[in-house]
Amino acid sequence: MDIAIEDSTLRQALYMIGAVGRHQHFGAIKDLECPHSIERVDLELQPASYVMCLVWALGLEDQPGFRQLAIDKNMFPGGRFVSWLLEHGHLTQQPTISRGSLLLYFDGPIWRHACLGLPDGRVVSKWGGYLLLRHAVHEVPSDYGKAAQVYGHPGSGCAMELFRAFVEDCEKLPEWARHTWPTWCRCDEFASSFGCVFRVCPLTTKQQNDPPHQNHGLSRRQGRQAGARLQASARQHPAAEAREQASAVGQVG
Repeated sequence: MDIAIEDSTLRQALYMIGAVGRHQHFGAIKDLECPHSIERVDLELQPASYVMCLVWALGLEDQPGFRQLAIDKNMFPGGRFVSWLLEHGHLTQQPTISRGSLLLYFDGPIWRHACLGLPDGRVVSKWGGYLLLRHAVHEVPSDYGKAAQVYGHPGSGCAMELFRAFVEDCEKLPEWARHTWPTWCRCDEFASSFGCVFRVCPLTTKQQNDPPHQNHGLSRRQGRQAGARLQASARQHPAAEAREQASAVGQVG
């Protein structure tokens, strides 16, 4: 069952403020004139900027061997990994959001974002290179997709084994077809932060331009600042205690 994520003034406004710095990002969200319920998870529980949404949601970052495997093989758990998980039946869809469930956002068949479910039906997620936030399912930037699906979380240990299997499958392909880095964000900056060499595969590079977005819902200050969009991209989290606290409703930074 898909959860429809309608476009809105809030979603367009969240998209437009993406060019600010990591620690100015939440302040810009708070300044929005659009009503919302977005909350920042406590700063001491924030993962590093290079930890992307799916890596955080699956709890891979602190799994033994994950970083070294990604560096050695120059592979990353992104959209191709999500497609591989679904095509091989490794994720089980569930009808409603529950604590620790895995939410995946899609734009048609293309994966865009990952969250963890909260007991009140909201979610917590890492917004690209920005901060870890609690928010309603629909309170995401307009480029995060048009529908969400809820799955049972496989557990971080299992997710790590699945990533190993995914890497093995990718290695059976010709080298030019092994590119798994996300093409919708600043891959060069992300790969540099992660410690990897980024190699572009021309067959997977995004060709079309993003659709235009109107500057509605921004404060006057944000309207002046808004320009080119920088597209950044339960206990199994890298630090079990941090995940437990990050998933606790009401703990706002």
